[in-house]
Amino acid sequence: MFKKGVRAIALGHFQGEIVPPAMRVRTNERGNTMRKSISTGAVLAVASTAVLAGVATAMPSDLQACGAGDVDVAVSPSPEHAAGHSAFVVRYTAAGDTTNCVLAGVPTNVVFFGPDGDTAPGISATPQPGATATPVTISPGHAGISYLVERTGEQANPVSAIAFSLPSSAGDVWVDSPWPSVPVSGADVQLSQVVTES
Repeated sequence: MFKKGVRAIALGHFQGEIVPPAMRVRTNERGNTMRKSISTGAVLAVASTAVLAGVATAMPSDLQACGAGDVDVAVSPSPEHAAGHSAFVVRYTAAGDTTNCVLAGVPTNVVFFGPDGDTAPGISATPQPGATATPVTISPGHAGISYLVERTGEQANPVSAIAFSLPSSAGDVWVDSPWPSVPVSGADVQLSQVVTES
């Protein structure tokens, strides 16, 4: 649907304040009134610009927050890590073809489960220093990732699964994932913010 001004321009009807300067009436040296001509291409250019200006581009801040039903979560060992550390990458992908939502920040309420399915004692997760809440869009073909970073050479703790709250303002944000067949090293891991997967 064209806006009133845009529709008038597109149809070639210039009224009131929507009359472009190039179409206004002026008087020549002989006192005769004449209308400056304008090309069809210029009319189309004005109309196109007006139409494009009225189209809202969907930004991450305009999208709804992701809930547990919107996102599939998977954990795998990461080949990227700093010296003296190892890491696991948590990947957040769209659960459906119509998923289009936002995560922002660091997951919270992290719980590790041992091989018997009970809570694994003595393991905690804290946010990495400097983590921020930058919106990340989750949709088909657009995933997010975050990292669980641990120190190497510390006590190995067998883990079978992980559960946590998504960094989201949605109602239901509790998700879980099987843990890869690699133990967690040490009692404390650091969890990074969700970022867009490159």
